[in-house]
Amino acid sequence: MSENILVYDIGTSSVKTALFSLEGVLVSAISIPYTTIYQRPGWAQQDPQSFWHAAIEGTHALLEALDAKPFIAIISVCGHMNGMLAIDDKGVPTYPEIIHCDTRSVNEVSFIQNLYSQQDIYRITGNRIDEFLTLPKLLWLKGNQEDAYRRTRFVINAKDYVRMCLTGVLGTTDFSDASLTGALNIREKRWDEGYLSSLGIPLSIFPSLHLSTDIEGFLSAESAKLLGLPSGIPVCYGAGDAASATRGAMVSDVGSAYASLGSSAWISTLYPTMVDDPQMRMQHFYDLDGEKINICGTVQSAGSALQWAKDRFAPSSTFEELEQKLSRLPMPNSIIALPYLMGERTPHWDAYARTSFMGVSQATTALEMALSLYEGVAYALYETKEVYDELRIPIRSLTLLGGGVKSTFWLEMIASVFGRPLSVHPHYQNGTSFGAALCAMVANKSYASLEEAIASSALTFHTVEPDMHKHEMYLQYYSVYTKMYQSLKPLFADVYRLNKSYEEDFS
Repeated sequence: MSENILVYDIGTSSVKTALFSLEGVLVSAISIPYTTIYQRPGWAQQDPQSFWHAAIEGTHALLEALDAKPFIAIISVCGHMNGMLAIDDKGVPTYPEIIHCDTRSVNEVSFIQNLYSQQDIYRITGNRIDEFLTLPKLLWLKGNQEDAYRRTRFVINAKDYVRMCLTGVLGTTDFSDASLTGALNIREKRWDEGYLSSLGIPLSIFPSLHLSTDIEGFLSAESAKLLGLPSGIPVCYGAGDAASATRGAMVSDVGSAYASLGSSAWISTLYPTMVDDPQMRMQHFYDLDGEKINICGTVQSAGSALQWAKDRFAPSSTFEELEQKLSRLPMPNSIIALPYLMGERTPHWDAYARTSFMGVSQATTALEMALSLYEGVAYALYETKEVYDELRIPIRSLTLLGGGVKSTFWLEMIASVFGRPLSVHPHYQNGTSFGAALCAMVANKSYASLEEAIASSALTFHTVEPDMHKHEMYLQYYSVYTKMYQSLKPLFADVYRLNKSYEEDFS
């Protein structure tokens, strides 16, 4: 009987349960959705227990769809990063997970910045302090949910919670997820006790640190019964989704990079060290090997912006129907949109930023409004790519992953905005899971290194070609796009303060 790897990928909108052979062949995959709660503007939280319930449901559905029950040699996990998932000493969540796109902690960021400059924080952690990171979210919990904070034993991330449910081991994480908490001394690979102490946060609330390719423990008898699997299957630590996706995209060196098109989108490549950027526009987080560094630029709202556009401007259409209609419109579109539904990360790092439209008139149609957000996300990705150019980090090849790759219409647009061919991963919807599977291949000693595991995986990619005539036109609209943010930046902060004052008056 052939051996297989079972992977749980805890995404922003669903858990993907996937089965791979030890040679990296995708056997089967299924996605079970769950809900994100947006209680207030800038808030985004999820029930962590829904991750585990989705993993259980996905496992049963996957096994039932197979002709024969597979032999599972090892389990791996990956999941969305930057969250704040607080658990008590029994592993029970003390508060819903405040996920990566939540920006409620602006006051906490100001508190930290009153004690440390961004340059000091960047030097310690490799990342600017920002509302998207774990640490400000934790300070918000401490200041606003005192009972939940008092009961909190550990702060972890999504994949750590599911792994805990699998093994029963509490309070562990890997270096990739730790890197994007805002609390890790990235050069010394340890939680920075002095920094945390000055903020009133105990070191003990952070989990122990491990390599993604190490084994944490084994599937417990209780969880095995819930999943319909034999107990004792080894479970490796796994990694944050962006780190898993880097390896899943078969990135091994400088020059190759990938773009993930999901609810958020990002471009990432591997580098031997942190990159020196005085403007601190990029994020740094560890690779699965705990040595190389991911240099990553993130667009906060990507697929989520398209979903919002469809829901508002074409609610009765499927994405396929909407995009057929959009493909008949002139492109570039005459309406230019900033897709900042939940603030923006690279290159602006502005929690106050919000979606804005330019060029709207009485003649503007709902379809044109929707198209502007497709193009707006493409512009945001291009703006991220330009940061790599400025930092002299060469990107010779760019591979696409994520659910957004299903849209040929959008891929052709992005290729034309970039003015370059783009490679599409054969496991594009499961590329992150594939990275977690590669992690497991090293954990169970099937391969000596991630590079060896990647080299053994013979995958066939296809290419999306740009329309260079459109590219020249897109660059002209892109020039206006970049000026829009600079012009509106002070107004975003003014509107935030007005809205905050209004909420306090009527709360």
